[in-house]
Amino acid sequence: MKKNRNHLVVDEYAAGIVRTIFQMKKEGVSQQHIADHLNGMGVLPPTEYKRSCGMNYNNGFRIGENPVWSAATVTRILRNEVYTGMVVQGKFRKINYKVHKLQEIGEDEWIRVPDMHEAVIPQETFDCVQELLERDTRTAPEEEAANLFSGMLRCGDCGQNMVRRATKKNGKKYFYYHCSTYKRGDGCTSHIISEEKLKTAVLGAIRDQVELLVEAETILSAIGNLPEKRIGVKTLDGQLAQLHKEEGRYLGLKAKLYQDMQEHVVSAEEYAQISQRFKKKIEDARQSIAEVEAKRKRILSDARRTRPWIEEFKAFQNIESLDRSVLISLVRGITVYGKDSIKIEFRYEDEMMELLECATDEIPESDGIPAAR
Repeated sequence: MKKNRNHLVVDEYAAGIVRTIFQMKKEGVSQQHIADHLNGMGVLPPTEYKRSCGMNYNNGFRIGENPVWSAATVTRILRNEVYTGMVVQGKFRKINYKVHKLQEIGEDEWIRVPDMHEAVIPQETFDCVQELLERDTRTAPEEEAANLFSGMLRCGDCGQNMVRRATKKNGKKYFYYHCSTYKRGDGCTSHIISEEKLKTAVLGAIRDQVELLVEAETILSAIGNLPEKRIGVKTLDGQLAQLHKEEGRYLGLKAKLYQDMQEHVVSAEEYAQISQRFKKKIEDARQSIAEVEAKRKRILSDARRTRPWIEEFKAFQNIESLDRSVLISLVRGITVYGKDSIKIEFRYEDEMMELLECATDEIPESDGIPAAR
């Protein structure tokens, strides 16, 4: 990024390097191997590139006479929110006006302002990579990339990682996964499942999910000019009416209870106990109202109509094979219950459910709209 007086301007060359780094990470390549790749390509590390552009720049990370890319440099780029269009301020503050030393501020107190400049990396990609960095995706010494399911599998019983193992049969190598707790001898069961079976199951699930979403979007596009209540709003309005009715009922009961206490029908102790239950019911109803209203607002908003996340799924409409980048882009995690039982958690599941609910909402036959599967 280059600065002008008012905002940051994208340096297209540097942006291309950043995009490469994020894409390689999504494909499972370790930070060290990404650094090795950039060094092999003769790409200047960030500080040296800025110096080559005539900037008098020093960030404190320059090491040696001939600095090169390192795993730490790659990690700093992968963690940097500025590439999403975010401006982060308030990382440091002066101890007092007499002392020029700065004190670091906790990350939860930083001031973040989104969409302040053109994004180099989509927010979805950035979030995905942050999840990867938190997972156990260690790379075997002889390999430069993590295996396909590294950090993605959890045991359905104990919740721990599934570990990858290999076996040979008739001179051919086969891979399988089993529970890490079981492997350590700390209980649980093996939950063993072959890698090939996993690949087949996940690929099939992705194909089905994409097909379903494309069909749902087609339906919603076809009814885009119909009254808004036809695309799920009517259902939400009914839920809101019921929730407001429930809220009003408990408010009335609470008021009546207070009157009973004033007239000594119930004691102060009984009032306090029963009133607390009514208060909890009212709070639950109000929280549900807020959630339904937010959902209704999303459906009616222009942003909801565009559904940018679905384009990522549609890009894999004709997917023939599974690779790390596809898996990371579409799947948040996989829970293994046994060799024939897994649960796949897709990204954007809440948004998917809204889309499918809208598409399966009652549509008059006279409109000629096909029903969703």
